[in-house]
Parts: sequence; C-alpha cells; structure tokens
Amino acid sequence: MDNFLLGEKYKIIETLQSGELNNVYLAVYNDNPDSENLVINEFIDMDADNKFEEYFSPHLSDVLNTFIESFYIDSKFYIVGKLSKGFPINDYLANNNLRLSDKMYIAENLLTGLQKFNDVNPSLIYLLCNPDSVSIVGKRNVCFNLNLQTSTENIDVRTKDVIKRVGDLMCCVFANTPNATLEADKDSIPPTMASIIRKCHEGHFNSFSDIYKGFKASLLYSTFIDTTSMDKQIMKNIEKAKRKKKFGFLRGAAAALFIAAFAFGAWRLMGTDIFKKTAPASVTTEATPTPAANNSPAVKFSASINKIAVGDEVTFISEVSDPDIGDSIDSYQWTMSKNNGDSILFSNEQNAVYRFEEEGFYTVNLSVKDRSGAESNAYGISFTVHPKEDMPASDGTKSTGKGDLK
Repeated sequence: MDNFLLGEKYKIIETLQSGELNNVYLAVYNDNPDSENLVINEFIDMDADNKFEEYFSPHLSDVLNTFIESFYIDSKFYIVGKLSKGFPINDYLANNNLRLSDKMYIAENLLTGLQKFNDVNPSLIYLLCNPDSVSIVGKRNVCFNLNLQTSTENIDVRTKDVIKRVGDLMCCVFANTPNATLEADKDSIPPTMASIIRKCHEGHFNSFSDIYKGFKASLLYSTFIDTTSMDKQIMKNIEKAKRKKKFGFLRGAAAALFIAAFAFGAWRLMGTDIFKKTAPASVTTEATPTPAANNSPAVKFSASINKIAVGDEVTFISEVSDPDIGDSIDSYQWTMSKNNGDSILFSNEQNAVYRFEEEGFYTVNLSVKDRSGAESNAYGISFTVHPKEDMPASDGTKSTGKGDLK
C-alpha cells in the first residue's frame, strides 16, 4: 500500500510496519517531496482510535517537538510527526563505543526530556520509550519519534510500567549494547547507575523526577555534568583562554603606560625639595611572618567498571582533596604498569580514560601536585584484565573475578 496520497497533503512512500491496531508509514509533503521525512500512524481499530484521540491534542507539540498534527479521514485516525535525522538508539549503540561521559549526557537528556511529559498519558510515553521510537542526535541528544508500536497489551499501562521501560533504556545505554539486561551486562554498568536501573525495575521510583534526583545525586553526575564537572571546567578554561588572548594586548599596553608614567613622576620628585624633606633618614624593616606549612593533597580514585575484560574502556575517576584552605590541585599524573613491569605515564587529565587491549595484571597509580608545589603520595589499584570471551573459573583461592579491582 505504498505510494499513495493521504488527504492530498501527504505522500506515503513506504510502509514501516503493520500491526493489529495501527500501521506506520514513511511519508513526505506532497507539494514538497524534497522536504524532511515524516512518520504517519494510521489507527485501524476503533477502540485504539478513541484512546489515542484523547492522547493527542495541539498542545502536545509544546512538549513533543516531533509532533505535527492529528486528524480523521474516512473514520480512521492519523497522527503525523517529523522523523528524526538521528540514529535509532539500538543501531547507535551497536555501532559506537561510547565514552562514559557520552553515556551520562544521553541519560541526562533522556531524563530531563521525560520530565516535560507530566500531563501526557502513560500509555503514550510507554510507546515513545520503545527503542524503535528513540533516536540519538548529535551523539548525546535524545529524540522521541512517533513510530508507535501499539498492541492490546500496551494500550493501557501505568506509570510504573513506563519507569521500568526507562530503566531498560538506561541499561542499554550504560551497557553500550542493544537489548541489554541488568543481570547479563552488570559488569559493564557503573555500580551507581546499576542501582538506579534496579530501582526503576523494582518500582522504587514514582515519577521521572524521582529518577532524575537519584541520577543527579551520583558521583558520576558531579564528575561529568554539573557546574564543577570536568566537561564544564574544560569549556570554562577554553572561554577564559579566548578572553585572555583577546584582551591580553590591551592589558599589556595599559601596564606599560602605567609603569612609564610612574617612572616619570618619580624622576620629577627626586629633583624637588619635597622629596628630600620627606625622605626618611633611615628605614626600619618588620619581620616577615613565617608562612604556614603546605600540606600534601590526599588522593584516591575509583573506576567506572568493576570487572574488566579485553576491549573495555575504563574511566578512572579521581577523588582528590587538598587540606590547605584556598589551595587547589595543579597537576595530575596517571601511570600504569603491566605484569609488574616499568610504569608508563598515560594521562595528565583529572579523570583518565584507558582502553585495555591485552590481558594481564595491571597496576594504575595516581599522584597529584597542588598549586603550592606539594606532591601527594601515589595511590594505586591493581587488577586483572581477562579475555573477553574466556572468564576464569574459581580455583579454590580468593578470586578477583573478571578483572575485579582490588
């Protein structure tokens, strides 16, 4: 039933799916076939018509920017929306190896977007959160398409069912694989995020706002997203450098003029009686207070994955503090050794990222130096990286599992 006109406004070019309650079509505007692609839902069941007519109204476009309009033709109910230019989330996860920061921003975008749907029927949100209706745009942004896969089972669902599906989406994102499950992919998911996903599945959250509060309270959120996060500090430093470069010349010129004026004024005063009369006969100096001792920073760090296998990308998250008021960390030094060999420097970032391509016994150390020059003692973690497909069996000794950190 492809290539037909719908109400003389839309041209159907492909059937995306056929179901018991609705059909989904790919379409374009009839008068502008080169415009953006559209997705059109045609409801063929009268009960579904009545249900979805209640869900969709003109104000829905205020919270769902892909929604265009809904209407009846020949007693059938239609919903029209824009088709996202991004990638379906399952395809995106299958073809991209995401950094932990990207996963955090995708989850942030998902949860903030869902909080706009407070007055939207849970059944519609449930359909929008189907992986076939979720796209990733520009690496980190989540877009909800109107590729609705309705059935008699999901036409009437409750909020807890929607929250469970949101947990499923977050599980796939942090496991970096489609169709992930918490049990099968728990080794790939940071423990904090695994806890939030488990609470979604077990019904501990009553709203999207509750999920978001738990998400914001995590250490990973403060590391990657909030105003003191690594990404925000990088952008702040970039903007600061741009401003410094722009006004550096003006500041230098002003300083040169000030020094020249001061030198000229001092030269004039040295030849006057005023300067001679006011010049002190002798100069006394006061003892300079002895500065307080500078204390070394305290260092710890954690890893984004508890059990590591070949191919895993791990983010090592620094947890550093300086006991001196007003002091701060000036430099970071991450080193790594394999099989107790020589240590190599692999990062000077606040949080280090490393992909393990070979199995073996590794030790990662972090030492830092504060702005006053005090250097910390090195803090280290040792662990084993195993082959991805070959998990070691227990031999009766205390095992570290699949690369347990210890």
